[in-house]
Amino acid sequence: ILHFVMEHLDLKGDLKSTGIISRIKQMEDKKLLTEAEATIAISIYAEKIEEFFNSSIGKRIINSSTVYREAPFVFKKNANDVLKSLNEEDLILVQGIIDCYFIEDGEVVIVDYKTDKIDVTKNIAAQINTLKDEYYDQVILYKEAVEKLTGLKVKECFLYLFSIGKEIKI
Repeated sequence: ILHFVMEHLDLKGDLKSTGIISRIKQMEDKKLLTEAEATIAISIYAEKIEEFFNSSIGKRIINSSTVYREAPFVFKKNANDVLKSLNEEDLILVQGIIDCYFIEDGEVVIVDYKTDKIDVTKNIAAQINTLKDEYYDQVILYKEAVEKLTGLKVKECFLYLFSIGKEIKI
């Protein structure tokens, strides 16, 4: 639900929670979201989305003239680069969807949205490091895909943790 809403928000529109709620209701009216999905989007994500667009990375997205959201990709890769147990001459297709990437000063910045729960009563730094390790390979594949797709250098990659409103550089 979060990814769908983030894909369909007008980046030049009202990105305060009231504007986000209004846009979610429009999505429901157009049958893009069910009533239950819209309720979840409003109650759980509207304020977090506003917080995202008030963050450093959110402002950079808004200020970019070229933003891609929920961008699909497919490319060939040596099988052995993905799984060492495979034959190195074999090729495999790698496909995925990149949550967001944008052009900034002729280079690309990738943002991967995460809704993983962070337990604020426990060591937050350790949980963040675990997430960075868990998603590192995925982000590196995104970087490779975007560089092949655009011909531009990826200068930065981020995870954005919606549960705590924090961007994490990878």
